[in-house]
Amino acid sequence: MKVVILLGAALCFCGCDSGLPRDAGSLRGCESFRLPACRTWGASGEAVKNIAISPDGKLVASAGAAGGVVLREFGSGAVLSDFRENSMPVYAVSFSADSKILAWGGLDGKLRARFLSAGQSDRKKTEKRIAKDAEWSVLGIKFSPDLKYLAATGADGLIRLWEPAFPAPAMILHGHRGAVNALDFSPDAKFLVSAGCDGVVAVWDMKTGNLVKMVRDDPADCLMTVAFSRDGRYLAYAGYGKTIRVRDNFSGERKCVFTGHASGVTSLDFSADSSRLVSSDLDGEIRVWDAEKCSRERKIKVSDSAVYSVKFTPDGKYLVCASGNAGVRIFQPLK
Repeated sequence: MKVVILLGAALCFCGCDSGLPRDAGSLRGCESFRLPACRTWGASGEAVKNIAISPDGKLVASAGAAGGVVLREFGSGAVLSDFRENSMPVYAVSFSADSKILAWGGLDGKLRARFLSAGQSDRKKTEKRIAKDAEWSVLGIKFSPDLKYLAATGADGLIRLWEPAFPAPAMILHGHRGAVNALDFSPDAKFLVSAGCDGVVAVWDMKTGNLVKMVRDDPADCLMTVAFSRDGRYLAYAGYGKTIRVRDNFSGERKCVFTGHASGVTSLDFSADSSRLVSSDLDGEIRVWDAEKCSRERKIKVSDSAVYSVKFTPDGKYLVCASGNAGVRIFQPLK
């Protein structure tokens, strides 16, 4: 499964308060993206299938089929940089834990990273690039919270971990049979979790590189997304099977099973306090779930096209989602 991203999409802020542009309309009005309650930047109608938010909450990156990554300031939506290497699609994008490095990869098999120079009005003058060649499409990337590793995976089913300063992988993890679509690190950086089209969720020990846990609820379910809660207690995963499962990360016992999506689930993310889980699907909806009570809080119709990525901002105040025809949109979830 390849995640295709288009760059340069519109940004839309809906029902937002302090520090962000707002209109008179409520969030409920913004549930219909056609209503004028939303403010838009850039070209409308362009598809976006993945986004990244810097851990300090100041930057948003989108990457795409035009072969580049657009870096924007979160508060204003202003474009800070437009990185373009070639015209080949970019499938994955991630910030380092200190918000100083932006990495991305895609169809050309190259994993690129830019060192972002904070405080510079023109970041292009101060950036450096590291490029790593591979013969596989990069489908997922993630920095470890301790900044030790940059993990990448893709169509060949392998997981490669680089120490950022070195050109060759420090570890290569074997275990999946098929494309691996998603990665996440535990908050303490001790474990890496991966999910793929073999229906497997695999948990890896980062000290040894050993596979310590494997879950396979439905062998026919191509898993598209996986996420640790911010406190490390829970692990959530989902895919084309439409069902979201949440497990206790320590006991392995199932905590919640969320159903209701009418199509494949494309993205999951926990709120900053780990009390909420947000999901997106191929029908253009995002849903917010109570991860403690195992209940649904609300549903937001974002687009007539798929929503490929959704994330809470680090402070938990906003939801940022990327859709197939409505650009990058920002909502304020109910408190």
